[in-house]
Amino acid sequence: MSAAGFKRVAKVIGLWLLALGMLVAAGWGVLMLIYWDHAIAALRVTLAAAYGLISLALLAGFVWPRGWRAAQSRWRASRWLWRAAPGRWQAFGAFAALFALLLVVVFHFTHSH
Repeated sequence: MSAAGFKRVAKVIGLWLLALGMLVAAGWGVLMLIYWDHAIAALRVTLAAAYGLISLALLAGFVWPRGWRAAQSRWRASRWLWRAAPGRWQAFGAFAALFALLLVVVFHFTHSH
């Protein structure tokens, strides 16, 4: 395998691992909001659902930065995944900001026992 081929494979693997990390963080955030005890149960479920839906939308924007149809029309060995699309990093930045906000809010109201 040439150096360019190895670099391409490494990019694809790295992006898939980053997407997997985003999925795990989204799941953890939903569970954290559901079991957060500083809010009414209906509010917790609503916040968890909103956080989960927004996270999944941002994850989809990260994986398919140019849209699903564009990915289908150009399907060739994950070619659409490894391209440096500006929408991908905007989605990742928005997800990181959302996750940071979740961490600040949840850990600001921690138990003191």
